[in-house]
Amino acid sequence: MKVNIRVVLIASFITLIPSLSVRAATQVPPGFESLVTGQTLWVNLSVYGQSLGLFEATVSLDTVTFLKPEEIARAVMQHYQKNPQQEKRLDGLIRQPLARNGNLACSSNGGVAGCDYLDTDTVALIYDENNAKVALFLGPEFIPLSAGNASPYYEQTAETEAAFIHQQNINFVTNSGDQSLSLQGAGALGLTQNSYAGVDWDYLAQKYRQQNHQEVRFNNAFLRRDLGKRYYVQAGRMDSRDIFSNAGGNITLSQLPLSTIEGARVGSTLAWVNSTQTTQGTPVTVFITRPSRIDAYRDQQLLGTFYLNAGTQNLDTTAFPNGSYTVTLRVYEDNQLSRTEQVPFSRTGSSTSQNVEWFVQGGAIPGQDRQSNGAESQNGADRRVIQAGIKIPLNLETALTGGVAMTNRNHFVESALDWSHGFDNALLDGILATRFSYLKGSEGSRGNIQQVSYNDGFSLSFYRSALYAQDCYSNNGGQYGFSGCYQSSSLMFSVPVKSWYVNAGYSASENEGRNVIPAQRDDDDVVPVWTRRNIYSKTKTNTWQAGLGRGFSFNGININTSANLFTRTNSTGMKRDNGGFLSVSLSRVSTPTIDARSNYSSLGMTYQSDRSNRNQVGYNVAQNWYFDAQNQQEIGVNLNGNQENTLNASVYGKTGGEYGSGSLAVSSASSGSSGQRFSSSGSYNSSMAVARSGLYWGKWGNGLPGAAVGLSVDSTDDSRDTRVDVSVDGAGSASLHGTGRTLFSVPAYTQSNISINDSVESTAGMRSEITQGAGRRSLFISPGRMLVGKVNIVSRYTYLGRLMINQQTPLEDAIPLNVVSWSGLGQGGFTAETDHRMKDLYMARGMQMYRCEMKVKSTHDVVRYVGDTGCEAISLASIPQNVQQQAKMLIATRRADDVPLAREQSFRQEQQ
Repeated sequence: MKVNIRVVLIASFITLIPSLSVRAATQVPPGFESLVTGQTLWVNLSVYGQSLGLFEATVSLDTVTFLKPEEIARAVMQHYQKNPQQEKRLDGLIRQPLARNGNLACSSNGGVAGCDYLDTDTVALIYDENNAKVALFLGPEFIPLSAGNASPYYEQTAETEAAFIHQQNINFVTNSGDQSLSLQGAGALGLTQNSYAGVDWDYLAQKYRQQNHQEVRFNNAFLRRDLGKRYYVQAGRMDSRDIFSNAGGNITLSQLPLSTIEGARVGSTLAWVNSTQTTQGTPVTVFITRPSRIDAYRDQQLLGTFYLNAGTQNLDTTAFPNGSYTVTLRVYEDNQLSRTEQVPFSRTGSSTSQNVEWFVQGGAIPGQDRQSNGAESQNGADRRVIQAGIKIPLNLETALTGGVAMTNRNHFVESALDWSHGFDNALLDGILATRFSYLKGSEGSRGNIQQVSYNDGFSLSFYRSALYAQDCYSNNGGQYGFSGCYQSSSLMFSVPVKSWYVNAGYSASENEGRNVIPAQRDDDDVVPVWTRRNIYSKTKTNTWQAGLGRGFSFNGININTSANLFTRTNSTGMKRDNGGFLSVSLSRVSTPTIDARSNYSSLGMTYQSDRSNRNQVGYNVAQNWYFDAQNQQEIGVNLNGNQENTLNASVYGKTGGEYGSGSLAVSSASSGSSGQRFSSSGSYNSSMAVARSGLYWGKWGNGLPGAAVGLSVDSTDDSRDTRVDVSVDGAGSASLHGTGRTLFSVPAYTQSNISINDSVESTAGMRSEITQGAGRRSLFISPGRMLVGKVNIVSRYTYLGRLMINQQTPLEDAIPLNVVSWSGLGQGGFTAETDHRMKDLYMARGMQMYRCEMKVKSTHDVVRYVGDTGCEAISLASIPQNVQQQAKMLIATRRADDVPLAREQSFRQEQQ
């Protein structure tokens, strides 16, 4: 009790004297000396609203001193998972007496906005004397760089299984003089959780006049194993695609000769790196001591609103625009603005790794690749090659890349510097990205690239590339290297001006050395590559172009207009050409009907003037019809021509669904000089997977060895009326019909989402309801692995009509035997629901059975109207086997109910 009185006296004294200086503290009245020297208390310590436990401290009028600061430093560091150096630094700061700042405690100031919060550069606290609590606040050096314990790496989706997943594509083109057929495929066979075999191939068959040509190529056939989540080893035939992508280290070597090799490669990989973490940009951290709402602004633009719990929180900046700018955070507590903070933010838009990325590979160059490089010798020494590359991040904006390729005679070295920067000022507030590279070969070849792009509402880009052999006209003497010399440059600028879009561009190219031309010149033929021959020439072209365009809508019609002028010079043929062209197009998209049908109409006209085509007027008319909500079922007609009596017409159709997609087109071209010419083309692409659970067939993916999602669909109905809408990132969407299996190829090493929902469309007077497998989930699957999911569907058919006996007497007081739910409407009227399409309805009245034929006369949304339905009396044996059980149970139940009733009637008769 004495302690309580003392606390009351202390609190009263502090209320009378809210702020005392050291000088005043020495004039404490007799009996209150402990206020100056302090008293030892156990206080509840918290960091931004999250409790760390009870700690002992000495509390005086002015300060709070912790007795065991090392324990507090350890608790804070364990909470934030920081390193020992920071723990030592924090220990040193907490050892000092810290100001109480009791006036900022919500319990002392009536809970004004912003209470219980303190901003500091080092360490500070707020002592709540009414509740014996201490709230600790930390400086920026102790702020965690990421929120929570989010892993920088993806985890393989659980429940995946090894499978052979293959994608295939077929294309054909026929003309009057030639035909072409091409097939391509890419497959992955999962071996373990971290290893797979990959292959991609293509086949080409061509017929040109009297010549035939066939070719099969295996571009890749390799084994790969990931070593943890940072490195990999790969062996077999490999091209350089994995080096340039996240499957490797995303190392870009633009001019270094990295052709297909047969050998082995080891290097770092970004395949498992969580891109949502690496693309966040600089962290935006906010400290809140109670559940709050945070609004983030860039000037007056609202970037996002976040509802967060107390603690140290990092905002999700995925949707923030790229650039470097200041973000203003408005913190609301209890829907009242508590405080406003400003933090810098920067993101260049690229997910460049801040780790060193590298690769080393060695082996032999396949013979056909050497021939494409102009090789003449096929001995083993000439085929050997060793290649390596490394990318070193200098800081968040700059990276240095280097690479080397060595054969037995020559070697090549390329170095590149990438730099990107976000600006944040009144003049510039966009992203600047640059790349400069240089190549040098020991045999005298050299090359360089300069690339600059800037995007800030307006777009500016410059690209220049040059590559020179020592002798532009040499065939390279069988060496692995370059032939010919070329240089190309382009400059593009575009900017919106009110409702208009203005663009300007410049391009130049120089070529010297070997050039490939058709062996037979024929203006009407597209000559295949395998019939061409080499000549030696030197050409130079320059082109300037400028234009403006505008798009707007009027009464549901989209109108696009553009005007362009150009001037072109050429070192061969026509030396200079000046011209221009105008274009106007009108298009309209109809509103989808109730059955998801729509159409698209367009009309366009162009006017072009130059030396070769003086004052040429062209026109185009197109009409497209779509027959589903996903626009995967399409038929189109296209007509274009000009005033020179040249006319091209085509008719095409496209279809897509759960088993792939295909297209077919037939076209006709006519002109005054060549007459009528017909051609046709078509394609079909799909994917397949073989797993322990069986064979799956489905939609095409991205054409690379990948992963897959297989769905096994079961329905209570055997018809194909049931529908399920499935959408997979990177694999499109489809409306699944009926029962069976289907497959969706998904990009490997990429986070994607799958969504399975009830279909928004209803057909045949029914609806589908998913009882298992519905919802949305995120996926991350490595190549050669497959997630198998089960989807159970219950069909719902609703019937409306009236039951009649002999077309005269309504069937009343009868019980249905083969429906899920039933509602009698009187006079034989009814509504019934079943989980399958019903041909006959079976009824029981007493001991008599009836069969009523269900003939659907019309459908209205999900209701199937059968009208007056004739019912005939039948025996129990005439009822189908699956319905007989229900009838027998009904009869048995009635007999059981009748026995007690008969006994009661007999007893009453005896009593009388």
